[in-house]
Amino acid sequence: MHYWRKDSFEKLDSLKQRLGEIPELIDYFCYVDLLSRGLRKEALKHIEGLISTLRALPKDRQHFFVSLLCRENEIQASHRLLPEPLHRRFIQPVVEDWKNTEPTNPEPLRWTGNLDDLVRAVALDPSCDQTRRRLILRILGLVGFSTHELPAGYLGNVENDYDLLHIANRETQLLHDADLRKKYLQMIQDEQNEIDEYLKNRESQ
Repeated sequence: MHYWRKDSFEKLDSLKQRLGEIPELIDYFCYVDLLSRGLRKEALKHIEGLISTLRALPKDRQHFFVSLLCRENEIQASHRLLPEPLHRRFIQPVVEDWKNTEPTNPEPLRWTGNLDDLVRAVALDPSCDQTRRRLILRILGLVGFSTHELPAGYLGNVENDYDLLHIANRETQLLHDADLRKKYLQMIQDEQNEIDEYLKNRESQ
């Protein structure tokens, strides 16, 4: 019995095969290997060694590994692949420094998690559907926070959320993947309907 579901285990196994030959990621390989066997506590011990190794690298190599690890995490869609110490002590500071030293480079902007940075990243590289997807999902997450306690109460600003949904709709229309377009447009419409219903009920009171 694996700690992860069978499909998640297979993804981790694939990840180990892709990254296992990179010398700087030996500790990361051990982390993923132990994690796939359900040994989380033991796995996390290797993150300390990984952070030390990566922080000692030249900046361009740090940038390379930030992008590599963030992209793998995006593919696998699992927060476990970027544990909190790794994110807080390596990825986040490197991304912030990278963003400040290369303000016209969309790559670090893609990984900050900041809405404005994602908007700018898409503007700098409109061809990147992966960044566009991150922007759309970020917006849906923000609006979803505003609506998640309805009908008890609205936690955000309606006008701002309408504007965000407009941006999400516009960017969704530009996605090349028809299935994703359909999926995201439905998610956007669902949030729009929630807000419309909230306003309708508020006006009737």
